[in-house]
Amino acid sequence: MKKNIIHLLLGGALLSLGIANLNFAQITVTADDAPSTPGIFFEMSAKDTVQVDLGQPGVDQHWDFSNISFSYKSYWRVIDYNKAPLIHRFPDANLVYQVTYDEHDTITYNFARITATDLTELGQGKLVITGTDTIVTLVAVGKRVTPRLRLPATFGDHEWSSVFELDTTLFGFAVTVLDSSNNRIDGWGTIKTSFGEFLCLRVRQDHFRLAYSLFATIPLEININYFWITNNYGILATVTGMSDITKPNPDPNYTIAKSIDIMTNFRSTSVERIAGEKIPKEFNLFQNYPNPFNPKTTIGYQLNEPSEVTLKIFNIVGQQIAILVRERQQPGKYELEWNVMSLPSGIYYYQIRANQNLLTKECLLLK
Repeated sequence: MKKNIIHLLLGGALLSLGIANLNFAQITVTADDAPSTPGIFFEMSAKDTVQVDLGQPGVDQHWDFSNISFSYKSYWRVIDYNKAPLIHRFPDANLVYQVTYDEHDTITYNFARITATDLTELGQGKLVITGTDTIVTLVAVGKRVTPRLRLPATFGDHEWSSVFELDTTLFGFAVTVLDSSNNRIDGWGTIKTSFGEFLCLRVRQDHFRLAYSLFATIPLEININYFWITNNYGILATVTGMSDITKPNPDPNYTIAKSIDIMTNFRSTSVERIAGEKIPKEFNLFQNYPNPFNPKTTIGYQLNEPSEVTLKIFNIVGQQIAILVRERQQPGKYELEWNVMSLPSGIYYYQIRANQNLLTKECLLLK
């Protein structure tokens, strides 16, 4: 379940696009298409060792990942880089993602720099928060970095190379790890996921990683990865190929992938703490408004103590369909907007857990 540094930096969802909006022409992706506004929250669903159909490169292609059964999720939130933990180690960063996983106490912060011409990974920090204690478990700072993605991106662009190099330890020895790839946009078309069908570009990444010191060079990974990018939301899906360090040119048309990650939820508005409100005396979850609603509604709640907050959405048979909040929050009153684009009409339940407190309410979507 471990990911390469900032493996999904441009991650984002396409819940606000529909098939009717597709014009079946290639697109250009710019820096403005990366989710970069503090408060944006998105969810990536993933599976390891999975069968995939990579389709073909070229023009007007179709890639279908609509039938993937996922095993775990990660939750991404754009945070204000000026307030990010460890930002002093990454003075050039202007984009920071906070990443958490189900049932894990570790919080990962991915640091990057994005400009009109490129996206560059700068490094990563991991923290474990237990009560009031914060423990830094890892800081990986790139000592030599080049852009991971050239912008603006469109089919027919020239190939480019990217490098991320850092000093670390491996098996107790001081080494330098070199993570490098040759990249090209090898196709455009549509990608189908469980949420619909969307116009995109496909990027092929011929990737290798090795560790070296004064005494030895050790190959760690050679694989071919693909990711699909689109307007407004960045990367929709990533397929990571199996590693084979014995082959200089792994198979680009593999059918079993090391992992696949696909966007399954996206919230473009932040959770707003209502200014001027006094600290509440009790924990509470309010009825959403409007109710019934279509396609969006506002959900409010209040906290009377610092809390680890999770706000989930369930359908009428109890299946979890979204996580709208997963973060530590201070006492106060909060509101967020739930914008529903792909769900059918029906009864839904929203449930909040704050520390050991749990409340659930019902809402009605009418289309």
